[in-house]
Amino acid sequence: MKLYFMKSTSLGVLKAELPNVYTKYFTEADGAWLMDICGEDPFEDAGIEVPDFELASLDDGASAGRIDLENCKIIYRNLKVLNETQASDERLWAGMTHGMFYSYMRRRWGYDRRAPQDAQKDVSEILTRFFFQGGVRSGFYRNTFAKCWWVGKALCSEDRKNPFHMLDVLGDKDLNSKITAIFYSNTFSSNPVIVDGIIRGIEHFTSQGKPLIEKKHIRPAMSALNALGGRVILDCLSAEEIKENFIEIVEKLVQGKGTAAFGTADVADAGDDAAEADDSEMVIEPVERCIVEGNTVDLQALDGTRKRSFQIKMRDGKMPTVAASLLGKKLHDELSIDGQVYVVIGIK
Repeated sequence: MKLYFMKSTSLGVLKAELPNVYTKYFTEADGAWLMDICGEDPFEDAGIEVPDFELASLDDGASAGRIDLENCKIIYRNLKVLNETQASDERLWAGMTHGMFYSYMRRRWGYDRRAPQDAQKDVSEILTRFFFQGGVRSGFYRNTFAKCWWVGKALCSEDRKNPFHMLDVLGDKDLNSKITAIFYSNTFSSNPVIVDGIIRGIEHFTSQGKPLIEKKHIRPAMSALNALGGRVILDCLSAEEIKENFIEIVEKLVQGKGTAAFGTADVADAGDDAAEADDSEMVIEPVERCIVEGNTVDLQALDGTRKRSFQIKMRDGKMPTVAASLLGKKLHDELSIDGQVYVVIGIK
């Protein structure tokens, strides 16, 4: 099977025209309409050969979480030939979502059986699911297929009898919310040792018949680990040490002690401003909050070395340069300040 990119010119035209043509995702059973909008064949051979494969069935009544879990295995197993540069390319995933798997995407998200509902929400959904939205890292874990590749890669251990043991530990219940909490919202998740430790921590509880709830346990535990990273270099810890910290945090949460003991406020409901991916088959994701004048914005360096906060307000009749560059950004968007890349981690 050949993989096809969406041409850069077509990608640009389609995204620019999306507010005018988004209804076609609901009405058109195949992608023939793309040529009319783009003015050309929108696809080009990526020069990448992969095995023939089919995605998880949409006909056997499986939950959306189970479908995505299976697709994490299928997509990573069959697209392991990709390197990280190729897997970071929006053209590749836009080519898959609009090309050979366009019909699958329409069924997966229910566009084949419902009418457009709200232009702003519908456009936001399509940008998230079919394209990359909010920056490269955001695209990794929000695009329907890129998310599966990156999560599959992070949770694949080739030295195990079951290479996807960690993915199975994570489980299909609330899968997309867990992906948001662990991968999308935390830059330290790019470290495989840290991820291994987190999964070991989750497995500690599930092996005792105490499955963790994403909102009550996993999400606040990730926030506490993030806070811990302000005092301890997490990258220097072993997977076993990460596991022990995770277990200690969750046990305090279960005891109703919040995470104050770890040097941060109680964050049991932290992250509600983040764009979360619901596990229902027809997810309507909230329109993400944009930074406007009057906000206070928290940033974290992608390398985890520094955190900064900025007030978005006029000074002496002018908007400071950094504050101006933050206007219109959203949670998890990235920007460069003084040569260092930061990610937006809070908007107040």
